[in-house]
Amino acid sequence: MIDPGRLDAGVPRGTAALALEIAARAAGAVSTLTGRRYVVDPAAVLAHVLLPLVVGDTPEPAAPRPAPGGGWVHADLLAEDEALFTVLAEHDPDAERWAAAAQECRLPVTPYRDPPRSCDGAVPAVVGCTNAKIRVEPCAVRVLDLTAMWAGPLATMQLAGWGARVTTVEPVVRPDGLRSSPAQFGVLDTGKRRVRWDLRMDEGRAAFEEGVRQADVLVESFSDRVMTNLGYDRAGLRRLNPELVVVAVRAFPHGSDERSWVAYGRGVHAASGLGIVAGLPQPALVAYPDPLAGLSAFAAVLAALAEPGPHDVDVSLAGAIAPLVGTRAPIDAVDDDAIDALREATAGRPGAVIVAT
Repeated sequence: MIDPGRLDAGVPRGTAALALEIAARAAGAVSTLTGRRYVVDPAAVLAHVLLPLVVGDTPEPAAPRPAPGGGWVHADLLAEDEALFTVLAEHDPDAERWAAAAQECRLPVTPYRDPPRSCDGAVPAVVGCTNAKIRVEPCAVRVLDLTAMWAGPLATMQLAGWGARVTTVEPVVRPDGLRSSPAQFGVLDTGKRRVRWDLRMDEGRAAFEEGVRQADVLVESFSDRVMTNLGYDRAGLRRLNPELVVVAVRAFPHGSDERSWVAYGRGVHAASGLGIVAGLPQPALVAYPDPLAGLSAFAAVLAALAEPGPHDVDVSLAGAIAPLVGTRAPIDAVDDDAIDALREATAGRPGAVIVAT
């Protein structure tokens, strides 16, 4: 038996327990949906939270960057973005203003923020699922996947592991950024069919629109304006398929001031308040908000499928880690023995987090 308490490796204390709680909600949702009993595989859940460590990658968190006017920012930049990022610091901004200016240029930069005075620590809710009106066989569920990196691909990988038919759209001109980490990408690509539809081109749009008509679920993780600019906002998708479950995975909640910000897991960690410990910035070793959001999206899709009619599901990385924020928990050191045990338990390739009994 693997002790979850030893597996908050390089992340805030309580992360592993929260992931198990979200997975338990997914198991409850799918049990209601299918009429069969599903249980959580704890080793798989914990391995997905620490995926880079489990598959043998050695992640290096970006060092906090001091802002000229005070504070620190987290920046996930490409080499070609560094010059612009430096120019934005010329007016001596503090961390908040520097991050806001960078976001205006669509650079994934977030400020390290102090922990909030209070926080709603509730586990992210799963919609519906109190009394399923529909019984669904996994193989009958068709998922159209427009996600990349970690959170969205984890949600769709779990749907594929459950038995849904997942088609992932990855045009040649916009490859998944996680391909630079082949071991992680390989795990999250399990069970999916990939297509090269380019939604800027007539042929790609025609194929995509036919895919929408046939799908039960569409999951996307673009920034707010992308689908609208392509002509596929939620109203447009519903014209193609009135019963579609549409899932949007974002960095920050839909109603927040940062709703249009570009950020990844470690940047969300910095902005949440969990990145400041004893007055100093403390980066996370792995981007743990991503797997927590991915598991939350997985559970929410299962719950939505149990109710007739269309559903809009909004999941954010910041929302997924909200239950941790009020704890102001320190980041735990890596327990190498626990990581080795987790690798052995999952053969270094974690699979489905819920299994039928």
